[in-house]
Amino acid sequence: MAETTEHFAGVVLDLLHESDVEDTVHSIAEHAKHSLACDFAGIMIVRNKRIETAAATDDIVALADKIQMQLGQGPCLEAIWEHDTFLVDDTQTEQRWRPFMIQVAELGMRSMLSIRLHASHQTLGALNLYSIPVRQFEDEDIALAHLFGQHASVALATALNEEGLRRAIDSRHLIGQAQGILMERFGISSSQAFAVLRRYSQDGNLKLRDVAEHLIDNRILPAAHAGAGEQRDGQNGGGASNGATRGASNGTPASASNGTSNGSSSDRVVATFADAVDQRIASGAELDGTGKHSL
Repeated sequence: MAETTEHFAGVVLDLLHESDVEDTVHSIAEHAKHSLACDFAGIMIVRNKRIETAAATDDIVALADKIQMQLGQGPCLEAIWEHDTFLVDDTQTEQRWRPFMIQVAELGMRSMLSIRLHASHQTLGALNLYSIPVRQFEDEDIALAHLFGQHASVALATALNEEGLRRAIDSRHLIGQAQGILMERFGISSSQAFAVLRRYSQDGNLKLRDVAEHLIDNRILPAAHAGAGEQRDGQNGGGASNGATRGASNGTPASASNGTSNGSSSDRVVATFADAVDQRIASGAELDGTGKHSL
Protein backbone atom coordinates (compact mmCIF):
# COMPACT_ATOMS: atom_id res chain seq x y z
CA MET A 1 0.00 0.00 0.00
CA ALA A 2 2.91 2.36 0.74
CA GLU A 3 4.23 1.84 -2.79
CA THR A 4 0.76 2.47 -4.20
CA THR A 5 0.39 5.69 -2.21
CA GLU A 6 3.77 6.86 -3.43
CA HIS A 7 2.79 5.99 -7.01
CA PHE A 8 -0.47 7.94 -6.76
CA ALA A 9 1.37 10.91 -5.27
CA GLY A 10 3.55 10.89 -8.37
CA VAL A 11 0.42 10.75 -10.51
CA VAL A 12 -0.91 13.87 -8.79
CA LEU A 13 2.31 15.74 -9.53
CA ASP A 14 1.94 14.79 -13.18
CA LEU A 15 -1.68 15.92 -13.21
CA LEU A 16 -0.89 19.26 -11.57
CA HIS A 17 1.50 20.04 -14.41
CA GLU A 18 -1.26 19.75 -17.03
CA SER A 19 -2.09 23.02 -18.75
CA ASP A 20 -5.89 23.07 -18.42
CA VAL A 21 -9.01 21.14 -17.38
CA GLU A 22 -9.24 19.22 -20.67
CA ASP A 23 -5.66 17.95 -20.42
CA THR A 24 -6.13 17.15 -16.72
CA VAL A 25 -9.22 14.98 -17.16
CA HIS A 26 -7.72 13.11 -20.10
CA SER A 27 -4.61 12.46 -18.06
CA ILE A 28 -6.72 11.25 -15.10
CA ALA A 29 -8.54 8.79 -17.36
CA GLU A 30 -5.32 7.43 -18.87
CA HIS A 31 -3.65 7.06 -15.46
CA ALA A 32 -6.76 5.26 -14.15
CA LYS A 33 -6.72 2.83 -17.05
CA HIS A 34 -3.10 1.90 -16.44
CA SER A 35 -3.09 2.04 -12.62
CA LEU A 36 -6.38 0.35 -11.73
CA ALA A 37 -7.97 -3.02 -12.53
CA CYS A 38 -9.94 -1.94 -15.58
CA ASP A 39 -9.91 -2.11 -19.36
CA PHE A 40 -11.43 1.32 -20.02
CA ALA A 41 -11.88 4.52 -18.02
CA GLY A 42 -13.79 7.75 -18.35
CA ILE A 43 -14.48 10.99 -16.51
CA MET A 44 -17.79 12.78 -16.17
CA ILE A 45 -17.71 16.29 -14.72
CA VAL A 46 -20.31 18.74 -13.49
CA ARG A 47 -20.03 22.08 -15.27
CA ASN A 48 -22.60 24.87 -15.04
CA LYS A 49 -24.95 22.42 -13.28
CA ARG A 50 -24.80 20.07 -16.27
CA ILE A 51 -23.14 16.66 -16.44
CA GLU A 52 -20.90 15.98 -19.42
CA THR A 53 -18.35 13.42 -20.54
CA ALA A 54 -15.01 15.17 -20.17
CA ALA A 55 -12.63 12.33 -21.06
CA ALA A 56 -12.68 8.73 -22.29
CA THR A 57 -9.77 6.41 -22.91
CA ASP A 58 -11.66 4.59 -25.66
CA ASP A 59 -14.58 5.30 -28.00
CA ILE A 60 -16.61 2.58 -26.32
CA VAL A 61 -16.58 4.58 -23.08
CA ALA A 62 -17.88 7.69 -24.83
CA LEU A 63 -20.66 5.56 -26.35
CA ALA A 64 -21.58 4.06 -22.96
CA ASP A 65 -21.69 7.53 -21.43
CA LYS A 66 -23.88 8.79 -24.29
CA ILE A 67 -26.34 5.93 -23.68
CA GLN A 68 -26.40 6.77 -19.99
CA MET A 69 -27.09 10.43 -20.66
CA GLN A 70 -29.84 9.62 -23.17
CA LEU A 71 -31.57 7.25 -20.74
CA GLY A 72 -30.94 9.46 -17.73
CA GLN A 73 -29.85 6.48 -15.65
CA GLY A 74 -26.76 4.48 -14.74
CA PRO A 75 -24.08 4.07 -12.07
CA CYS A 76 -21.95 6.96 -13.32
CA LEU A 77 -24.82 9.42 -12.97
CA GLU A 78 -25.82 7.91 -9.62
CA ALA A 79 -22.29 8.41 -8.27
CA ILE A 80 -22.71 12.14 -8.94
CA TRP A 81 -26.31 12.43 -7.79
CA GLU A 82 -26.09 10.25 -4.70
CA HIS A 83 -22.50 11.13 -3.65
CA ASP A 84 -21.64 7.46 -3.41
CA THR A 85 -19.78 4.57 -5.05
CA PHE A 86 -21.60 2.12 -7.33
CA LEU A 87 -20.34 -1.34 -8.29
CA VAL A 88 -21.75 -3.56 -11.02
CA ASP A 89 -20.45 -7.14 -10.95
CA ASP A 90 -22.20 -8.27 -14.11
CA THR A 91 -24.06 -6.00 -16.50
CA GLN A 92 -26.01 -8.94 -17.93
CA THR A 93 -27.62 -9.81 -14.58
CA GLU A 94 -27.65 -6.40 -12.84
CA GLN A 95 -31.27 -5.40 -12.18
CA ARG A 96 -30.65 -1.72 -11.42
CA TRP A 97 -30.79 0.66 -14.41
CA ARG A 98 -31.92 -2.27 -16.53
CA PRO A 99 -32.32 -0.44 -19.89
CA PHE A 100 -28.77 0.86 -19.62
CA MET A 101 -27.36 -2.48 -18.47
CA ILE A 102 -28.80 -4.29 -21.49
CA GLN A 103 -27.09 -1.92 -23.89
CA VAL A 104 -23.74 -1.72 -22.11
CA ALA A 105 -23.61 -5.54 -21.90
CA GLU A 106 -24.11 -5.66 -25.67
CA LEU A 107 -21.01 -3.46 -25.97
CA GLY A 108 -19.03 -6.20 -24.22
CA MET A 109 -18.45 -4.40 -20.91
CA ARG A 110 -19.45 -6.69 -18.07
CA SER A 111 -18.10 -4.96 -14.92
CA MET A 112 -18.39 -1.32 -13.84
CA LEU A 113 -17.21 0.82 -10.94
CA SER A 114 -18.14 4.47 -10.51
CA ILE A 115 -16.40 6.66 -7.94
CA ARG A 116 -17.51 10.17 -6.98
CA LEU A 117 -14.89 12.89 -7.50
CA HIS A 118 -15.25 15.71 -5.02
CA ALA A 119 -13.48 18.52 -3.19
CA SER A 120 -14.78 19.14 0.31
CA HIS A 121 -18.58 19.10 -0.11
CA GLN A 122 -18.57 19.96 -3.81
CA THR A 123 -19.12 17.18 -6.32
CA LEU A 124 -16.80 17.61 -9.29
CA GLY A 125 -17.86 14.55 -11.26
CA ALA A 126 -17.25 10.81 -11.37
CA LEU A 127 -14.45 8.41 -12.28
CA ASN A 128 -15.92 5.51 -14.24
CA LEU A 129 -14.10 2.20 -14.70
CA TYR A 130 -15.21 -0.52 -17.13
CA SER A 131 -13.93 -4.08 -17.55
CA ILE A 132 -14.66 -6.89 -19.97
CA PRO A 133 -14.59 -9.78 -17.42
CA VAL A 134 -17.41 -10.18 -14.89
CA ARG A 135 -16.74 -9.48 -11.19
CA GLN A 136 -13.51 -7.70 -12.04
CA PHE A 137 -13.46 -5.36 -9.04
CA GLU A 138 -12.60 -6.89 -5.66
CA ASP A 139 -12.59 -5.05 -2.33
CA GLU A 140 -8.92 -4.14 -2.71
CA ASP A 141 -9.57 -2.78 -6.22
CA ILE A 142 -12.38 -0.61 -4.90
CA ALA A 143 -10.16 0.71 -2.09
CA LEU A 144 -7.43 1.59 -4.60
CA ALA A 145 -9.97 3.27 -6.87
CA HIS A 146 -11.12 5.41 -3.94
CA LEU A 147 -7.52 6.37 -3.14
CA PHE A 148 -6.88 7.22 -6.77
CA GLY A 149 -10.13 9.20 -6.87
CA GLN A 150 -9.04 11.32 -3.90
CA HIS A 151 -5.79 12.22 -5.61
CA ALA A 152 -7.54 12.85 -8.93
CA SER A 153 -10.08 15.10 -7.19
CA VAL A 154 -7.28 17.34 -5.90
CA ALA A 155 -5.85 17.74 -9.39
CA LEU A 156 -9.27 18.32 -10.99
CA ALA A 157 -10.33 20.87 -8.36
CA THR A 158 -7.06 22.75 -8.90
CA ALA A 159 -7.53 22.77 -12.68
CA LEU A 160 -11.15 23.97 -12.37
CA ASN A 161 -10.16 26.74 -9.96
CA GLU A 162 -7.38 27.91 -12.26
CA GLU A 163 -9.80 27.85 -15.21
CA GLY A 164 -12.24 30.00 -13.25
CA LEU A 165 -9.51 32.47 -12.37
CA ARG A 166 -8.35 32.67 -15.97
CA ARG A 167 -11.89 33.32 -17.15
CA ALA A 168 -12.41 36.00 -14.51
CA ILE A 169 -9.17 37.73 -15.47
CA ASP A 170 -10.04 37.44 -19.16
CA SER A 171 -13.52 38.88 -18.52
CA ARG A 172 -12.09 41.85 -16.64
CA HIS A 173 -9.63 42.41 -19.47
CA LEU A 174 -12.38 42.32 -22.11
CA ILE A 175 -14.62 44.67 -20.13
CA GLY A 176 -11.70 47.05 -19.64
CA GLN A 177 -11.01 47.06 -23.38
CA ALA A 178 -14.67 47.77 -24.12
CA GLN A 179 -14.71 50.60 -21.59
CA GLY A 180 -11.65 52.07 -23.29
CA ILE A 181 -13.41 52.02 -26.66
CA LEU A 182 -16.43 53.86 -25.26
CA MET A 183 -14.28 56.32 -23.35
CA GLU A 184 -12.33 57.25 -26.45
CA ARG A 185 -15.37 57.39 -28.73
CA PHE A 186 -17.64 59.43 -26.45
CA GLY A 187 -15.09 61.21 -24.26
CA ILE A 188 -16.56 59.70 -21.09
CA SER A 189 -15.23 58.36 -17.78
CA SER A 190 -14.57 54.73 -16.92
CA SER A 191 -17.64 54.50 -14.65
CA GLN A 192 -19.85 56.04 -17.33
CA ALA A 193 -18.56 53.57 -19.92
CA PHE A 194 -19.24 50.69 -17.55
CA ALA A 195 -22.79 51.99 -17.00
CA VAL A 196 -23.41 51.88 -20.76
CA LEU A 197 -22.12 48.30 -21.00
CA ARG A 198 -24.20 47.28 -18.02
CA ARG A 199 -27.32 48.85 -19.54
CA TYR A 200 -26.84 46.91 -22.78
CA SER A 201 -26.26 43.76 -20.74
CA GLN A 202 -29.48 44.21 -18.78
CA ASP A 203 -31.68 45.23 -21.71
CA GLY A 204 -30.41 42.49 -24.00
CA ASN A 205 -30.33 39.84 -21.25
CA LEU A 206 -26.70 39.27 -22.18
CA LYS A 207 -23.67 38.58 -20.05
CA LEU A 208 -21.55 41.67 -19.53
CA ARG A 209 -18.56 39.77 -20.92
CA ASP A 210 -20.52 38.99 -24.13
CA VAL A 211 -21.48 42.63 -24.63
CA ALA A 212 -17.84 43.65 -24.18
CA GLU A 213 -16.58 40.96 -26.53
CA HIS A 214 -19.13 41.93 -29.19
CA LEU A 215 -18.04 45.56 -28.97
CA ILE A 216 -14.33 44.66 -29.22
CA ASP A 217 -14.79 42.28 -32.15
CA ASN A 218 -17.25 44.40 -34.17
CA ARG A 219 -16.74 47.96 -32.87
CA ILE A 220 -20.52 48.12 -32.46
CA LEU A 221 -22.85 47.58 -29.54
CA PRO A 222 -25.47 44.79 -29.77
CA ALA A 223 -28.18 45.92 -32.18
CA ALA A 224 -31.06 44.61 -30.04
CA HIS A 225 -30.55 47.47 -27.61
CA ALA A 226 -31.35 50.20 -30.12
CA GLY A 227 -34.60 48.51 -31.00
CA ALA A 228 -35.53 48.44 -27.34
CA GLY A 229 -34.60 52.11 -26.97
CA GLU A 230 -36.59 53.15 -30.05
CA GLN A 231 -39.59 51.18 -28.85
CA ARG A 232 -39.41 52.90 -25.46
CA ASP A 233 -39.18 56.32 -27.10
CA GLY A 234 -42.14 55.54 -29.36
CA GLN A 235 -44.27 54.32 -26.48
CA ASN A 236 -43.41 57.10 -24.07
CA GLY A 237 -42.84 60.09 -26.32
CA GLY A 238 -39.22 60.65 -25.36
CA GLY A 239 -36.31 59.48 -23.30
CA ALA A 240 -37.23 61.01 -19.93
CA SER A 241 -39.10 57.93 -18.74
CA ASN A 242 -36.80 55.30 -20.26
CA GLY A 243 -35.52 54.06 -16.91
CA ALA A 244 -38.99 53.58 -15.40
CA THR A 245 -40.31 51.89 -18.53
CA ARG A 246 -37.36 49.53 -18.59
CA GLY A 247 -38.04 48.49 -15.01
CA ALA A 248 -41.75 47.95 -15.63
CA SER A 249 -41.22 46.01 -18.84
CA ASN A 250 -38.90 43.61 -17.05
CA GLY A 251 -41.26 43.08 -14.14
CA THR A 252 -38.91 44.83 -11.72
CA PRO A 253 -39.05 48.20 -10.00
CA ALA A 254 -37.32 50.97 -11.91
CA SER A 255 -34.90 51.43 -9.03
CA ALA A 256 -33.75 47.82 -9.37
CA SER A 257 -33.30 48.24 -13.11
CA ASN A 258 -31.19 51.40 -13.24
CA GLY A 259 -29.94 51.71 -9.66
CA THR A 260 -30.93 55.39 -9.36
CA SER A 261 -33.74 55.42 -6.84
CA ASN A 262 -31.71 54.70 -3.75
CA GLY A 263 -28.21 55.28 -5.11
CA SER A 264 -25.83 58.17 -4.59
CA SER A 265 -25.91 61.32 -6.73
CA SER A 266 -22.92 60.01 -8.69
CA ASP A 267 -24.86 56.82 -9.47
CA ARG A 268 -27.74 58.94 -10.76
CA VAL A 269 -25.39 60.94 -12.95
CA VAL A 270 -23.88 57.77 -14.42
CA ALA A 271 -27.30 56.26 -15.10
CA THR A 272 -28.52 59.52 -16.64
CA PHE A 273 -25.49 59.57 -18.91
CA ALA A 274 -26.15 55.98 -19.95
CA ASP A 275 -29.68 57.02 -20.94
CA ALA A 276 -28.23 59.94 -22.91
CA VAL A 277 -25.90 57.63 -24.84
CA ASP A 278 -28.88 55.33 -25.43
CA GLN A 279 -30.81 58.22 -26.97
CA ARG A 280 -27.89 59.30 -29.15
CA ILE A 281 -27.50 55.80 -30.53
CA ALA A 282 -31.24 55.17 -30.90
CA SER A 283 -31.74 58.52 -32.68
CA GLY A 284 -29.20 57.60 -35.33
CA ALA A 285 -26.51 60.03 -34.24
CA GLU A 286 -23.96 57.23 -34.09
CA LEU A 287 -25.24 54.93 -36.79
CA ASP A 288 -23.07 53.72 -39.63
CA GLY A 289 -24.18 52.86 -43.14
CA THR A 290 -25.48 49.46 -42.12
CA GLY A 291 -27.87 50.78 -39.49
CA LYS A 292 -25.75 49.43 -36.64
CA HIS A 293 -24.35 51.33 -33.68
CA SER A 294 -20.98 52.32 -35.03
CA LEU A 295 -18.23 53.11 -32.59
